[in-house]
Amino acid sequence: MIQPPSANDKSGYEIPEPWATKFPELVKPACFRPTKHGYVSCGHCLTARAVAWGTTYSKRLPNGTSQPYETEDALRHILQSCSGIRDEKQTAMIVKEIRRDGSRILKPGANVYVQLKRKKGTRKDAGHIVECYFNNTVKVHVGTLGTTVIVPADEYVTGRKGSTKK
Repeated sequence: MIQPPSANDKSGYEIPEPWATKFPELVKPACFRPTKHGYVSCGHCLTARAVAWGTTYSKRLPNGTSQPYETEDALRHILQSCSGIRDEKQTAMIVKEIRRDGSRILKPGANVYVQLKRKKGTRKDAGHIVECYFNNTVKVHVGTLGTTVIVPADEYVTGRKGSTKK
């Protein structure tokens, strides 16, 4: 199995040594992923790598002026916003199916109509369920949007006939 290159191999430069040891996520970020154009990371990690090389990072004060962060504080603040770290925190326990009284069973591959605005009288988008979670929510792939949405499994998610292969 081929290992993906580290962030330094893709960018062509090294992270300065004091920051590479204190913040190992600068060298190999959690959001570092392959795409059809090569390996990419989120904008927060790119900003953090620029700050590690000496770019000043400042916060805006209420009176309109800005106050620069110390480098270590700036790196800690920026890396907390990384999309890969946020995705790891949002993991939920996956269940096989969600049973509801008087409604169809919701399980991965089941076709559904979902009302994203969550109000009576709004349009229903067709989609299929990707995952079911323990906290009674489902991840639905909505065909018209071309993306997945996590919504509560309530009266605004209604089952329809048929299923979609995973």
